[in-house]
Amino acid sequence: MTWEPGRLDDQRHLSDGDPGGMLPAVAAAAAHVRTGYRTAVESRVDRLAEMGRPRAIVVAGMGVSGIAGDIMAAAAGNGAPLPIITLRSYQLPGWVGATDLVIAVSGSGDTEETLAVATQAVRRGCTLLGVGAPGSPLEAIATQASALYVPVPVSGQSRVNIWLLAVPLIVAAAALRLVGRPTRSCSNGWPRRWRRWRTGAGRPASRSSIRASRSRSTWPRAFR
Repeated sequence: MTWEPGRLDDQRHLSDGDPGGMLPAVAAAAAHVRTGYRTAVESRVDRLAEMGRPRAIVVAGMGVSGIAGDIMAAAAGNGAPLPIITLRSYQLPGWVGATDLVIAVSGSGDTEETLAVATQAVRRGCTLLGVGAPGSPLEAIATQASALYVPVPVSGQSRVNIWLLAVPLIVAAAALRLVGRPTRSCSNGWPRRWRRWRTGAGRPASRSSIRASRSRSTWPRAFR
């Protein structure tokens, strides 16, 4: 497939060389960041700060939803004042209790493992934050427990929704002062720069970006 500036939105042009439809998904990443950020703010994720900093954060999620937890931990870095653990299981660890924050992430909102962990978190008195599809069983659990819930408008394959699921976790981390507070560039600046690149209006690729693209085989498998 020959790439031509300004034609990234042409689905027919991409179909032959991108049977998985990932190029349009990548092009929509900036919009997903903006939507994830706005939805988290509107859902008052910042109220986590009023509950105090937890002893630990456990992110429950399978597949791409679990990667959202990995992204949160990476954003907080090794200097985070508390452990951030990604759980891909039906069972919440025995040491998790009322002083901990459990974040249940499920794009569909009905992942069995995640629902099981969310239910256990409520029974143990943990602070619960849910992130997933609106009107889902996960939202029902969060609503019944008077917990925070971020209804993200996921669609298509789960892997294309990674930023819709991950950005609310970054907003939660910012509320707990584990990362810097997101700025307006998070929801406005990046999409504008991305659109300029998509339409060919940006600057030519730098040598460093070319070297980075050539070394993509060294990237973590989840981000290739």
